[in-house]
Amino acid sequence: MNEIYTQYWCVLKNFWVPCMKLIKKEQRGSKIYKIHDKPQTPYERVLASNYIPEENKLKLKKMYEAQNPFELKKQMRRLEKTVSTLAKISYDDWMTCTNHYLI
Repeated sequence: MNEIYTQYWCVLKNFWVPCMKLIKKEQRGSKIYKIHDKPQTPYERVLASNYIPEENKLKLKKMYEAQNPFELKKQMRRLEKTVSTLAKISYDDWMTCTNHYLI
């Protein structure tokens, strides 16, 4: 599970999943209206920021160009399937499988 989160989900979320940031809330009577920024990925927000050094932005651009979201998703699904399979087997079956690989 940790591998799925650190190697795949975080990369997908930060580079390709846009989100809307809450800019402000306005209350009119008993109703609250929320105003959001336009949808952007965290990666796009970092590139647009004036507070991030250019060398860090270049590193992020290289990381972005090296990634393939479809391949990441495919690898993530493969690992999720493995985790799901392991969750369904009994402890004895799991020990048999791991002992087989340890020998």
